[in-house]
Amino acid sequence: MNKSLYVLVAVVLLLGLSPVPIAAGDDIVMYVSHVTATCRPTGNGLIFIGLVTIKDVDGHPVQRAKVTAQLRLYDLYGNMTLTETTTAVTSSNGVATFRITGPARWFCVTVDSVVKKGYSYDPSLNEEI
Repeated sequence: MNKSLYVLVAVVLLLGLSPVPIAAGDDIVMYVSHVTATCRPTGNGLIFIGLVTIKDVDGHPVQRAKVTAQLRLYDLYGNMTLTETTTAVTSSNGVATFRITGPARWFCVTVDSVVKKGYSYDPSLNEEI
């Protein structure tokens, strides 16, 4: 370890900041920071739209990440009427958009994986709703 690296680590520890991996090849950690869902009527039921926001641990949006999610529709009595596994790529603001259409009262989005080169997905950091 060279002198400048020791100084950087000392400053980080002195200020009470979390040390950040600096070795080449370390992945940046990302997680699901927010999920929103809306619906609107169509000719054959409702279209449900799920927006999944992916951020890195510094709070920056992660663009061009491939998000795989299960979309489920439920009827008035809680019976699943439709399930679909699909993927979407995040936009420049880190949002992946999922759509499913069908007769339902409730909509559920479950993120299975998030993949991007140089990043690792940590589901334990996800913000649950």
